[in-house]
Formats: sequence, C-alpha cells, structure tokens
Amino acid sequence: MQVAASLSRPDVSFEEIEEIIGSDPGLSMRLLRLLNSAAYPLRARVATVHQALTLLGPAAVRQWGML
Repeated sequence: MQVAASLSRPDVSFEEIEEIIGSDPGLSMRLLRLLNSAAYPLRARVATVHQALTLLGPAAVRQWGML
C-alpha cells in the first residue's frame, strides 16, 4: 500500500501524505468518516482531508495509515 510505504519514510512530508490520501476516494472517505464519528467529538464537521490530517496530527496519521 502506497500510504503505508510513504508513512514509513522518515522524510515524508505532510503535503505528500495529503496528496496520497486525497487521491484515493476510499481512503479519503474512511478518514473523514473516522473524524466525523463519535470517536472524535468535534464541534464542527470535518469536510476535507487537509482538515482531518491537521486535526489528527503526524503521529496519529502515521498510526492510522499503517492499519
């Protein structure tokens, strides 16, 4: 999986991760569903991959992407 391979690289940039996830409709939908679920009680709806990645942060994005 391209996401897991990219996330395992120590030099991967936030923009690269955003581009990879954003170019895959299935991954994008899974990420947005996760952030808009009861597991993350946010005040506002997360509408973009950029918002989701920013809210999760680098460590959580790496963990999520490795699943």
